[in-house]
Amino acid sequence: MFDQQQGIAVRRPRTLCGATSAKLILLACAILEPMRIVGDCLGMMVPRSNLPILAAFAVTLLSACQSGSEGDGAGDLDSQDPPSAGSILSSYYVENFDAFRDAALDLIENDPRYLLQVADGEWWVDRNGNQVFEEGIDVVLLSDPLKHAGVHYAHASGLTGSGEVIAFSDGGYLLSHEVFDGKVVTDLSDVVDGHGTAVASIAAGASGSMIGVAPGADLILGDFDSYGQLAETARVAAQQGAIALNNSWGFTNMEVTQQTYDSFSAGVESGTYLDALRVRTH
Repeated sequence: MFDQQQGIAVRRPRTLCGATSAKLILLACAILEPMRIVGDCLGMMVPRSNLPILAAFAVTLLSACQSGSEGDGAGDLDSQDPPSAGSILSSYYVENFDAFRDAALDLIENDPRYLLQVADGEWWVDRNGNQVFEEGIDVVLLSDPLKHAGVHYAHASGLTGSGEVIAFSDGGYLLSHEVFDGKVVTDLSDVVDGHGTAVASIAAGASGSMIGVAPGADLILGDFDSYGQLAETARVAAQQGAIALNNSWGFTNMEVTQQTYDSFSAGVESGTYLDALRVRTH
C-alpha cells in the first residue's frame, strides 16, 4: 500500500487494533489495491516512483445483491427495477440472491482464497514516514473488499466472468504467474512488472490461494508508455468486446484546467487514443 506522501505501508501490532471494520468499501478502489481506503485517508497512490503515473482504476461488476442481512456481506440495497432489456446488465441480472446465501457465506467464511484480501487492523498507513503508529495521523486498514462488494454472492450464483474479457493498460505483467493459468491472454505488453500483475489478478485472477472478482474472465494486457500503446489496447478491447478497460495511469505535475483539457483533447497523439476509445464494434 502507498500513502499520499510517503508510499509506505506498515504492519500494525495487533495490540493497537481498534474500531470495527468499515461497512462499505467501494469496489472500484478495493479491486485496484485490496484494503485501500477511499477518500483523503490515502489520497492518490504512486505505485512506482520511477514512472510518472498515478493509479486509477475503474471496473464493472455485473452483479447486484439486494436481499442481504446485517453482517452477511450481501449489502442493504433497496429493491430496484431490473436493467432494461438488451443492456449489458440485463444478461446477468439476478432478482434475488436468497437461494445462494448458504453457498455464498461458506465461500466468504471458509474458503481461504476469499480471506487473502482481508485487512483486519494488522496493517496501517504511515502517513508521515516515521515508522511509528500515531493515532489521529496514521490510518489503520480495516476492510473486507470481496465481502463488502458481495463478490461471494456473485460467485455462488455462477457469475464469475466466464465468457467475458477484461482489458488492462498497465506497467507490465508476469504472464507465468499461476493466477493466469488456463486463461486466454492477449499479450500486447513486453514488460514484466508487479503492478499490472497485481491489478489483473485482483480483477480476474484465480489460483489455489487467491480469487479475483471475475476469475473466469480472459484478459487483454497492454502497456501505457505511449498513446500508441494505449490506443492499441483500446482497439483490441473493442474488437474482442471487452466488458471493461482498466487504465492504471495518469498525469503528474499537471493541474486539471480547461487549458490542459483542451490540449489533451486536441493533441494528435492523444487524439489517436481518444478515437480508439470511441470505437464500437459490438
